Amino acid sequence: MFENQLIIAATDGNGKIIASQPYYEFLNERKNLEILNYYTGEKLFDILYDDLDIVGYENNKLAIKIAYQMSPVPTTMSLLGKIAEAVIVRRCHEDEEINRKWLSIARRKQNIRQRPNLKL
Repeated sequence: MFENQLIIAATDGNGKIIASQPYYEFLNERKNLEILNYYTGEKLFDILYDDLDIVGYENNKLAIKIAYQMSPVPTTMSLLGKIAEAVIVRRCHEDEEINRKWLSIARRKQNIRQRPNLKL
């Protein structure tokens, strides 16, 4: 009568499910935004905590460890630049093809493996 199904869900602090979606649908179709926020938010925290050391714990409370500039715009732009760089570095470690692409961009020329009519 009922078909077994694997789901992915987001819960609140009390364990109550606040969003759920079939796992196959989450992987291959449009992702539920509430679930995606939890999933990607954790990655952002990992970048801020592990890679950039911008957030940490002091006296068992989450604390931000950056100096704010007088204007919020330069502070925001600096923080976004550091996050973007950390995301690129992580993606390059995960995927060799992405690493080649960014290397080509950095050198401002095409990667040897990508040039047409060249045999290695």
